[in-house]
Parts: sequence; C-alpha cells; structure tokens
Amino acid sequence: MPWRHGGLMSTIANLIDLYRDLAMTGRTPESVGSWNVEKTIKEAHELTFLDPLGISPWALLRHAFNQDVGNRSFTVTQLISGTEPPYVARARTLLMALEAPEFIEAAQDFSRSLAAAVEFYGVTDPDAAQIVSDPVESGLVRREALLSIHDLALHFFRVGPSSGARARFLDRIVEFADMTSLVDALRSLDGGPMVMLALIRDPKREENSFFAFGIRDGDTVAALTDSPTWTHPLQAEMTRKPGRRMEGRWVKNAFPYELVDEKLKVGRGIVSEGIVPYTDGYKAIVRLADLPAAQGLWVFMMLNLSLDRAREEARSNPALSVFGRDFAQALLSKGGQNLPATSQGGLGIEPLSPAETTPEAFADAYKGKVRSENLWMEERYRPFVDEAALEVVDPGDGKPLALPSPDGKVPATLPRHARALSPSFFGSPGELTRSRVYLARYNLADLLQREADAEFDRTKDEVLAWWRSSVTANLPRLIQAVREGGMQSLCFRKPEGGEEELETAFDLGYYPGEIMRLKDVDHAFNPWMLGRQSPTPHIISFGPSNGEQVDGIAHFGTYSETGRRGWRCFTGKGRAAKVAVFYPDSQYCLADLAGVKVEDLPDVLRHWTQESSYVGNSILGAVDPVNWRLKNPWRRVLFRVRLNMSASTYKKVMEGKIMGRVSEGDASLR
Repeated sequence: MPWRHGGLMSTIANLIDLYRDLAMTGRTPESVGSWNVEKTIKEAHELTFLDPLGISPWALLRHAFNQDVGNRSFTVTQLISGTEPPYVARARTLLMALEAPEFIEAAQDFSRSLAAAVEFYGVTDPDAAQIVSDPVESGLVRREALLSIHDLALHFFRVGPSSGARARFLDRIVEFADMTSLVDALRSLDGGPMVMLALIRDPKREENSFFAFGIRDGDTVAALTDSPTWTHPLQAEMTRKPGRRMEGRWVKNAFPYELVDEKLKVGRGIVSEGIVPYTDGYKAIVRLADLPAAQGLWVFMMLNLSLDRAREEARSNPALSVFGRDFAQALLSKGGQNLPATSQGGLGIEPLSPAETTPEAFADAYKGKVRSENLWMEERYRPFVDEAALEVVDPGDGKPLALPSPDGKVPATLPRHARALSPSFFGSPGELTRSRVYLARYNLADLLQREADAEFDRTKDEVLAWWRSSVTANLPRLIQAVREGGMQSLCFRKPEGGEEELETAFDLGYYPGEIMRLKDVDHAFNPWMLGRQSPTPHIISFGPSNGEQVDGIAHFGTYSETGRRGWRCFTGKGRAAKVAVFYPDSQYCLADLAGVKVEDLPDVLRHWTQESSYVGNSILGAVDPVNWRLKNPWRRVLFRVRLNMSASTYKKVMEGKIMGRVSEGDASLR
C-alpha cells in the first residue's frame, strides 16, 4: 500500500526565505531562539532535496510558523491605528502561501494513505487517528522518516536480482543476539520481498544494542541499521560511559529503545498475501500495532522506505559487508572464499604479514601519523616476537585461538591479553582491514612488553650499578653545580602550545631546565629512601607491565641508624645540614649526571624519560596501541642523586675548597 502520492509546486525555497525574515525579526544572532530558527531553516532546505513531493518541508514550515511567527503580539494602539503593522502583512503572506490548495491537497493525500496503513496494521490507538487526521502532524512524521532513511547505514550481505513481487512485512519487532543471526534468518526465507524490524540485543552490553530493518528481496539480503560506529574495535569495551551512545541513537531516530529494558514476549503471527503482517516464529518482543502512535507510523513508513533504498542501491553493485564469524572461519580453514567483497567475487583472506602490522601500516589504515616514542622498543624487541601470534581469531566461543604458522605450528606463546575480532563484527572490507591491523598492533604491544619486562628484570641490577658508579665518578661536576647554584640540562617538557606541536619528532619535547634543588636535610627515618621498600607505597600501573617503582637513588652520604639518627656528610665528617637533590627527567639529564654522552649510556636508557609524551586519547581516537599500551619499564626506576653536606662542608664547597673527594666510607654507593 504505497504512501507516496501527488506532486507539489516548487515554491518552498521562497517560503523558507520569508520565514527566515519573519522569525529572525527581534532576535539577536547569539540567542537560543536564533539558533533554533537557523536549525529549522537548514533542515527545511535539506528536506527539499529528500522529499520529492515537498510535503515534509511544508509541514516543518507550517509548524515553525506557529512556533516562531504566529505567536507574536502587538499593542492595542498598533491594532486600532488603522494601519496594519508591516510584520503582520508579511506574516499573512506567508500563512496564505502555506495554506495554498496545492499544499493542502498534497498533504491530505499523504494523510489518507497513512490512515489506510493505520487501518491495515490494525492500530487502535486514538492518538494515531489524530495524527493522520492532521496533515501537518502527518507531514512531520514523514519528515522524521525521510531524515532517518538517509542517516541510517545500509549494509549488503548478498546482492542479486529482485523478485519484483509485492512486499511482506513482519507484524512484530523481533530480537536477535547479533547481526549474523538476523542475516541467517533472512537467508533462510524464500525469495519473496520481506522486511522486518529487529532489535539486535548485545548479550554482554545492553548499551551497545541497536535496531535494524532486515531486508530480503529475491537474491538480495541487506540491513538498514543504526548500529553504533566505533573509532576502533576495542572502543566499545573501553568507553567509560557506553550509555551515552545509546542515548544519542535514541533521540536521533524513532526506534523503540525503551524495549531494550522490556521483558521479552514470545509469539507467532500469521501469514497472508500481499502487503500484510507476516511472521515465521521469530522471538517477538511487541506488535508494531502496539507501539506509541507517532513511533508506529514512523516504523510503517520506514519499512517501505528501507526496501526502496535497498532496491535502488543494489543496482550499483555495492561492496558487501563481512562478518567477523565468517572471517574467523575463513582464516582457520585458510580459505576466504566464503567472504564476499562484491556480488561478483569473494574476498580472499590471508593472515596479516609483518609488513601489514608496522607503525606505517597502522598510520596508513587510520590516516594518522607515526609516533616515535616507542619505536626503539619495537625495533629492539620485535625480532624476538612470534609474528604468527599477532593475529588471533575468535571462532565464536569467546576463546581466542592462534592461527597456524606457515610451517603448520601454532605459536607457543599467545599475548597475555590477546584480542581477536568479535564474531559479531560486521562491516565493509576496509573496516575489516583496519580492525585487523589495530588488534594485531594491540597484541604486538603485549608481546613487546613481555620482552621489555624480561630484559628489565635481567639487567636492572647491572644498569643501576653502572649508574651509581658513573655518578660517583662525576662528583666534581655535582659539587660545581652546588657552587654555581644549579645545574641546567635538557629536560622533557611539554611545549606551551600543546602536544599537537610535537607532530612526529619526539625530540621537539626537550627544553633546557633546572634539575637541582638545594634544601635543608630532613633526618626523619624514611625506609623507601634507604631502598628498603618501594619509593611509592602503591602499585604503579604500566598497562601490561605492572610493578613497583625501583630505587635508583645515588646517595652521597650514609644514613646512621645508631646514636643520633640521620644523614651524614658525604665527606664522612659530621651530620648533614644541607642536601642538593638532582631530579633527572630525560636521558640528557642522566647523561649529564653520569658525566657521559647520551650515546654512552646503557642502550636501554638512551630513550628514558620520567614521563611519557601525550599520544592522544586511546579511547576516543584510533591511537596505535604500541604507543599507549606498551610502557617503557625503565620508567619504573626513580633516578635521583642526593648530595648530603654538613654546614662546614657546604661552606667549603661554596668557597671552592672542596672539589669532590668521597670518604672511604661512602666510596661504594648503595
């Protein structure tokens, strides 16, 4: 039962301009009222292109007239003066144009077709009868449907000739656990045109549930959906407030999202011929006729529009969407023939090669830039990573499986937190490729972290011994810094203009800074400063690499726990009164304190900074997981130098009488 009828003269553009002049009169450009008027004008122009009959923009303007023009007031003096205010004359012109017979006739013609649909679907809600009896209200429902039909995403899963028969529509909203189940149900039908509205309820996170119009037309299988779009494949589980996504979808279209919280009711409908209700035993939630009036009318219109749009776009041979389930099966079987890319051929699937999981490949997939902070760790540890462990698959049971390597062996070590493409994924071949690259880089970060942590555990004692020995040998330079009142070095600081100025050059984050502070000695017993417990009582989170901070303090002067407790002077004579503390925060600071060049530092320290640079919002943006998930374990080391001095020693240092000898008792620094 078609609902499009008649024609309409193209005078809408002129009426929009007249409405703008009237509605903006007396409003300031910055006011909320002006913003609403501009929004109405923008939507009206958009509707002139979406609605070939012009009913929707007419209904919007007629409704806006009452809201923004018709409610203006005038004084009695103005009304009895004998001359009509110019504003009233122009408003009368707009209203008469909107009430022209050709507009009213087209709107009433559409209302009659909508009323026939209400009767046909068995709707008994009196609100529905009231809407279809009002051409403006009917036109506003049409407006919502036309905006939605162009906003929703259309996915094709098979494309073929249309049956050309009359369409059938399911008389109830049905539920499926994922899109694959809906498509399987559509594929099992005969080839006659069939459209159903389905709720895809996410079994793990209800906030990620969405609606889809399932379409079967001959050999074509498609779905029009408001499924949430994610920047990267893990965003759904990482987002802090997933409910916001559903709220946004709820207000954007008229899908009955209130049903997500409703108890399910199972029922069967009836099968009839032509454009009539049709069910085949699906898990039904609610009858379409029982929806709220405006919402039900929107659904009736969308059922027709969905089929029209699918038929129109199917003629252009669109690319077909791919399922995560089929992708996993294809990789496990080393096939790929079952994954269609177009209606003419299959999408061959092969495991990602090392060249397809590089930083450059990720930047190319997500149209971003290569960040360099962790490149040294990837270059250092990737040769020890089993490349076959980067891409894992989920066959549907939630347990990631490793793919067989080219020699037929399954990688011995999977990432500790391996991530695989969800079996419920569906999207274009391009979206599939981007998701695969992201997940492979995520798994790579885990494996690189394992190698970096293992080397840290093996070599930290040796590196710290080198650090303390080198600082001891550089004592004259430290004493000189005390005498000069400070020590400048290249520190890692964020530029004033923000992290976006760093672009791809990590070195742009280095700026000259002061790294020494002179203060009075605190003699209170401090076990962490003596290396007897972690410098911080809490666990420092390093993503996959969790661990306590490691003591990297080089002390000049010992702590006496007998007699009068406290720090002693680095000369071994007297109780310390002053302490110069050096706070390195970059590899350049470490080199200056150790008295060497950066290239002479242990190679694991040549990229050390106390803080990491900002690489972007890993939840909202497609940030390379190797940049935000992989952590430099050497940042766990709290590098410091403490030079304890008695009052007399400090005086001699300032007079240049002490150049840097260490007492026998302090020569071997802890």
